[in-house]
Amino acid sequence: MPKLTREHFTTDTSGLLDDFDGVITGGYFGVKKEYADKVAGTEPPVMHLLVIETAELEKPIEQGYSVGSAKGWQVADGGSRVVSAKNPDLHVFHYLSRAGMLFDRICTLVGEGDKVKGQDFFIGRGHMMTDGDIYMGLNFHWKRESMKTVEEGKTSDVLLPAVYLGEAKGGSVAGVTTVEEDAALDAIVVEIATGKTERELKIVAMKHKVLGEKDKHIAYMRTLVSGPKLADLERDGKLTKGPDGKYI
Repeated sequence: MPKLTREHFTTDTSGLLDDFDGVITGGYFGVKKEYADKVAGTEPPVMHLLVIETAELEKPIEQGYSVGSAKGWQVADGGSRVVSAKNPDLHVFHYLSRAGMLFDRICTLVGEGDKVKGQDFFIGRGHMMTDGDIYMGLNFHWKRESMKTVEEGKTSDVLLPAVYLGEAKGGSVAGVTTVEEDAALDAIVVEIATGKTERELKIVAMKHKVLGEKDKHIAYMRTLVSGPKLADLERDGKLTKGPDGKYI
């Protein structure tokens, strides 16, 4: 048990998931009704919406970062990108917008503290910040932080990346395993699965001393957390769920 402090007896006021590892598996732009309702009477904000997969939850979560008002930005190509209404050749967000702050944060983390190095990384990826999937496959440790909105000037808690954990390329990630290593990791998963639900198994696997070695097993863990790995193990008869949803 950790040393008890007053934080252990302070209730959560947000409801947002906090302090977890998660992979960005999707990204798009749009105007969500719940955000538009909050700014009734003004131009609703255009959001860069990221889909984040984590072992902490059975389903991916979605977090939005405001780009600016719908008057200044237009969603294009079904949400895959946004275009500036004032200058179609403008492909950067304002540095005080949440989307702009997110990009600066990610550049610094990917560049290991060097923002310019992080910018070069995205040049190599061939995506601009106005592309919805610019962060596709990047793995981070996420923390909840307070941010102000440009539109309202109000403060609210938002999930932001705190530590960069790896990059996905073409469906695989740095630290991809061999067939033999993959089989050995499968055996560990099967061994620790008994008596656990799918969600519980994912959480335990993320903390396992071997499976959780982020630099070595990022690719494997991504397939485990997002679901395909467990589906394959069940199909091959290596994992079976009982009537209570727990592995037997």
